[in-house]
Amino acid sequence: MTLLFGGSLGLCVSVAILVSRTNAHESAKTPEAPLEGCLKCHDQIEPMHRFGPTATLDKLDNGKDALGLTCTACHGGNPAATEKETAHVRPRFPREWMRDGKFRIPERSGTLLERESPEFVRFINPGDLRVTRQTCGSSDCHSAETSAVSRSMMTHGAMLWGAALYNNGGFPIKDSNFGESYSENGAPQSLIQIPQPTTEQTRLKGILSFLDPLPRWEISQPGNTLRVFERGGKRRLETGLPDKDEDPGKPDK
Repeated sequence: MTLLFGGSLGLCVSVAILVSRTNAHESAKTPEAPLEGCLKCHDQIEPMHRFGPTATLDKLDNGKDALGLTCTACHGGNPAATEKETAHVRPRFPREWMRDGKFRIPERSGTLLERESPEFVRFINPGDLRVTRQTCGSSDCHSAETSAVSRSMMTHGAMLWGAALYNNGGFPIKDSNFGESYSENGAPQSLIQIPQPTTEQTRLKGILSFLDPLPRWEISQPGNTLRVFERGGKRRLETGLPDKDEDPGKPDK
């Protein structure tokens, strides 16, 4: 009520309220986010994106790349931790990732990653198609590219498996019926086209109605043509050509 009557007292009260509001406004400012603990070890790593709308970076700027992304935006993990044991996502099978007492990614880690958690897959490889919806394809960064790649022929390799089976008499249908695809938990999965393509779309554009997972070796026919792609052995042999190191009557291939 003092403000309505004016006077020196009213002036003093007005000034007091103005100062109070200014202080409240300053205290309400959002504090800057603390730097991620990743930078304790990885502060010299190259930025994921060097080029941004307003900047070109050769190294991280205050823990961010040219698009303002931090380490955990792609890799996940605990941004508040400063020790490796708590900052990194731990694997389900730690012994499988150790080489000579240190953490090492094996040369062929695909089958091992299929058994790991999605969080660890993201930590190791944010570009893995099982987690790209949370990484590259999120926030409209690369959503169009992620969607296109997930439907690409190179994702499931159906042409390779289909050609190997059909051309060698392993499967009687020329259109590919098998592909290599895995769900987020690493299980083999079928791919189904919705809506189903017409005969003309399949004939002219190669759109398939479905792809089933590759058959497991131990439940398929003994002469499974796809076993030629199975890893193992030290020598690459030619089918039908004898090798001097083979046991008599027991060809290695």
